Amino acid sequence: MRHTIISVIRKDRTFIISALALFVLMLVMENVNGRFWLYDFKVMYAAADALINGKQVYGIPFGLDTGYYKYSPVTLIFFIPFALLPYPIASVLDFLMIAMSIIALILLLVRLTNKRIFRAETYSQGVLFAILACVIVHLVRELHLGNTNIFLMLFLTLGLYFTLKEKPWLAGILLAIAILTKPYFILVLLPLVLHRKFKVVLGTLVTMGGLAGIFILATGITKGKELFTDWVRAMGAHSGYLASNHTISSLLHQYTGITLPLSFSFYMLGGALILLFVTFWWTTKGKTPSPSDLLVHYFAGVALVPNILITDTEHFLFSIPLITLLVLYLFHKRNTRLTVLFAVIFLLYGGNITDLWGKSLSMTLDNWGLLGVGNLGVIVGAMVVGLKVGSRQLAGECH
Repeated sequence: MRHTIISVIRKDRTFIISALALFVLMLVMENVNGRFWLYDFKVMYAAADALINGKQVYGIPFGLDTGYYKYSPVTLIFFIPFALLPYPIASVLDFLMIAMSIIALILLLVRLTNKRIFRAETYSQGVLFAILACVIVHLVRELHLGNTNIFLMLFLTLGLYFTLKEKPWLAGILLAIAILTKPYFILVLLPLVLHRKFKVVLGTLVTMGGLAGIFILATGITKGKELFTDWVRAMGAHSGYLASNHTISSLLHQYTGITLPLSFSFYMLGGALILLFVTFWWTTKGKTPSPSDLLVHYFAGVALVPNILITDTEHFLFSIPLITLLVLYLFHKRNTRLTVLFAVIFLLYGGNITDLWGKSLSMTLDNWGLLGVGNLGVIVGAMVVGLKVGSRQLAGECH
């Protein structure tokens, strides 16, 4: 593992240095312009401080009017070290950790996808820069807010990596942390069950129970139960103070005038699980499920979440694994028509740049829900590439 990391750093040092320079420049400019706010991190920092000092964690805003802590009590454990530091130092540290996690995530996804889907070891550093360009708009917002999405995507990706390396308990620990932070990530357990990765699922569930139990014992049974009850209430209230133009329900209303009740999102979440099961059955009938099948099933459900639930736009970063798959496909396939098609999809997904289009036009594009449309295009494209074409057939075409 250590040898692999060193070799990756040597091979991709141009990308690593360039990306780090970009993020450091952003850090400097955010401070110079007085925009180094990290509102989401401030919420987690303040909530961890409240927990340490026995104050109220849930149901009160930290910072902005919408700055309610909505993650699990267990997640606060990972922010207690930050809360022990002065906020200016903690905020810079969080920013830099997100930046380094972005680079690590892209490098890991490219190597994992290239090997498991395309049966290839080589790739151009241009692939890395292309992936970064596709998601840079959402990454800027992630860094500006100091959210946890990149950390969680890194945990999910490492969870899949260790699953394929036959290290189920290590994979389970990583998945448990991600699911306890954002419970809808429990979607990844269905592909793992279908692909018979039962030890990973067991490790995830045991770790989740263990972390929750340890937290309750550490805080006291009464206090611990109260915090978990408050967490459930906070999750239920979360969508009440958010709006999104990019969910399937919003897109349906925008383009057809049909209005669906808010509760319909939960039915669509169930529909996503059924869709995962159907695609698994359809694409694996008559053959043994492959690691490439697992990779696509695993990440497709995660990518669909912001199209179903009302959430912030930076959550569309959940599609980074599928974008990696499509960019690598274009690198191997060299098909002009597909390149143009996917370029349009990537533009819809990550092309709403306020400084480029102006505030008025940018808001219009957002109202049209083009990000949601682009994300659906990414999901469909990746499903076709990763499942219908298949790793062995694609490898035969590419070499």
